Amino acid sequence: MYSKAGSNRQIRLGLLVPAGNTTFEPDFHSAFSSQVSIHSHRVVAQRSHAFESYESNG
Repeated sequence: MYSKAGSNRQIRLGLLVPAGNTTFEPDFHSAFSSQVSIHSHRVVAQRSHAFESYESNG
């Protein structure tokens, strides 16, 4: 990302998040300053991904 020094410009970050993962949004919010706004959308996969469904099936 390119940002001018001293700029007060708001930065928008878009995320496509796997539907089964609930940690992405809080992690991203805590990783960036207040100048970055996080916009996310949950995506449901056609097939289950082995790593994502590991905890829910165990």
